[in-house]
Amino acid sequence: MISNKEDYFGVLIKSYNLSGLRYSSKTLWNYISRFVLFPISLIFHLMTIYNLRYKNDIFEITEVFDAISLSGQVSNGVNILVKCEHILQVMIRKLILILHSRTVDAIIQDRSHFWKYDEAGKDMGNELQKQKKERNAEITFRMHEKINTVFSEFFAFEFLLNVLSTSIQFYILSDSSSSSTLMIRSLLMIIVIITQNTLIYIPASNIEVEAENLVNEIYNIDWYNTNNSKISTFIIFWLMNAQKIPRMTGIGLLYVTRDTYLR
Repeated sequence: MISNKEDYFGVLIKSYNLSGLRYSSKTLWNYISRFVLFPISLIFHLMTIYNLRYKNDIFEITEVFDAISLSGQVSNGVNILVKCEHILQVMIRKLILILHSRTVDAIIQDRSHFWKYDEAGKDMGNELQKQKKERNAEITFRMHEKINTVFSEFFAFEFLLNVLSTSIQFYILSDSSSSSTLMIRSLLMIIVIITQNTLIYIPASNIEVEAENLVNEIYNIDWYNTNNSKISTFIIFWLMNAQKIPRMTGIGLLYVTRDTYLR
């Protein structure tokens, strides 16, 4: 197993355990987090949205939506009751983690079987690393199947929230009554949204890059000169299946490639 000093993913696992949302956690904090804190936070945010019916100023409404979708801090001028640090994105993430807690726990358990290759010596570690490359794609695609189950819903909600937030900021920029302070704030918000999207979508698309590399590696195999027809048939069959590149989608509705996002 990977040592704690080099296991950077361990920080996320510890945070996940402390959140009380892990399926295998049967502590009192788990029940408090799931059945007390989460419902209360959800009610607070629903009250914030419901309170919009009493707002007549468009800038107050945009401030509420900004608070919900980005920072999560509602100012006193908008709503004193719902001044809290929980944000809608966090609520969505918590809800997804609760609904797919078994799948997330299975992913963590699969990763717990990883281990440091050079524990038996550097030479042995290098040899094992070479052998591991042959199975690396298979392991990655198996993990992708589980991860995509959880990520697809988060992808869709994140996309809708970002569209909402960006539309609000562009409305403020296009409105002639907007002050210079509001315009500068909106520009900064747009930069934050773009940065946030980059941190989410770019790492998620690494699986597609890995799939493309697999196809290239298959093409590099010198199977044209072999006299064994079984090998040629197997390589052709392998290539046909490798053309089906795995994709990260939002509930099967949204799909943004890395190239599309960068453009």
